[in-house]
Amino acid sequence: MNDYESRLDHELLSILQTQRVAALGTLQADGTPYVSMTPYAIDRSTGRVVLQVSALSPHAQHMRDDPRVSLLMIANEVTDVDTAPPRVTLEGRAEFLGHGSPEWQSGRAAFMDRFPDIGPIAALLDFDFVALSLHAVRQTSGFGTSRSVEGEAIGRKLSPRN
Repeated sequence: MNDYESRLDHELLSILQTQRVAALGTLQADGTPYVSMTPYAIDRSTGRVVLQVSALSPHAQHMRDDPRVSLLMIANEVTDVDTAPPRVTLEGRAEFLGHGSPEWQSGRAAFMDRFPDIGPIAALLDFDFVALSLHAVRQTSGFGTSRSVEGEAIGRKLSPRN
């Protein structure tokens, strides 16, 4: 890996690890896009992004009907430069984790580690944990600097066991 790729990898992982909320794109039953905001965590044991969603939310129903999703994370804005801030778009498939399953336990632990104050919310029965299997990642690092990365490659970088 060259220095340029190493710098981009560092920036990409920094965005994923430091931002706490993402724009979530789902598809409604008629195919109309729907965007909402959601907190997310990284499950380092699996290299997957984990969301906690209310079973009553529109985006939860959308993901049940069509698991294809997209997440957009934006780095903190840079005010001294007249360009859009660095950002990462993830594409993947949503998987609702079975309550109490090992995957659910792992996802819940990752979420609770990142958001320790959500304990009472996590205990509510109408909230689910959803893990995203990443297929593609698009990173934009500034004017004229963007790249596509395979989702599995990012998953490996997020999981220290690999």
